[in-house]
Amino acid sequence: MRIFDYSFLKGEKLSSAYAAMLADISLMQGENALNKREHRSLFNALQEVAQVESVRGSNAIEGISTTQARLVQICRNESAPQNHAEEELVGYKEALALIHESYGELAFCEKDILLLHRILYSRTVEGGGRYKDQDNLISQFSGGRRIIRFKPLSAQETPSAMQQLVLAYADARKDKDIPPLLLIPCVILDFLCIHPFDDGNGRVSRLLTLLLLYKAGFDAGKYVSFEGYVDKYRAEYYDALYKSSEYWYFNRNDYMPFINNFALMLHMCYTDLKRRIDIANHAGTRKADRILTLLGERKPMTKAEIHDLFPDISISTVESVLAELLRTGQAEKTGTYKNAKYRKKD
Repeated sequence: MRIFDYSFLKGEKLSSAYAAMLADISLMQGENALNKREHRSLFNALQEVAQVESVRGSNAIEGISTTQARLVQICRNESAPQNHAEEELVGYKEALALIHESYGELAFCEKDILLLHRILYSRTVEGGGRYKDQDNLISQFSGGRRIIRFKPLSAQETPSAMQQLVLAYADARKDKDIPPLLLIPCVILDFLCIHPFDDGNGRVSRLLTLLLLYKAGFDAGKYVSFEGYVDKYRAEYYDALYKSSEYWYFNRNDYMPFINNFALMLHMCYTDLKRRIDIANHAGTRKADRILTLLGERKPMTKAEIHDLFPDISISTVESVLAELLRTGQAEKTGTYKNAKYRKKD
């Protein structure tokens, strides 16, 4: 029988490297509170881009996709979904928007977990918002055949397990000796091992990850997509999930592989955001100065890459600034057309 108890985290010994990573995340989060006031337009633009990437990344992990052009239209409410995949993309977008707008009113409770699942499937015929009514298995295709990687709790055990998970989280969250950045991945792992829904467990787990992070005061995922990094490093993510779920049912699993993977993804989000803000702080508010400072880095960059880093600078502005920098000899170009890359001239 599975027991949910996070009191062990109070005595968890962390490596010096891991402790330093957590401290670095906390420091960067503190800096962001000041940066938001100075770079409001940049943060707003980053949030819009991150929303698209989060919808794309979280669904891509589950094999759900559409074209980039359609995805942008869907996220901007410029078009209705045209097929089942796009219906699920819209559902994720709407659930994510609820978390962004109302995370303070939402709680890690059964009612709101079911609400997120219901929104996720609100555009599809199957609907959502209820626990599984039959047992499920987590399998993978290997060597020409399907193998079972993990057997979640049965449908009969699920309601009680979800109740116990919620109560265990509530107890641990009140304990000031349990760091939230250790608690959150443990709770998410347990959610995934319960696997409470017939479908959508992975996507709901990523929505809950953001919800718990925001409620704990860590909001980098709003401006740099956490789900995008999970998708980019999905092999490492699944490896950590597999290692931490071994012997889970018998209360003998090791949470640390999943905790480490979670912290690494989160640290990459904060590092990415810090890089963009540092350039803005160093170069000032002038868009041309920010682009020139960015080109001073060693790696040559395309127009699209510059725009991705600074979405508040339009592509047309990027093009005009680059043209002026080339004309005045401050930058140089290699390649042609879409493959052209730019760097600051030595």
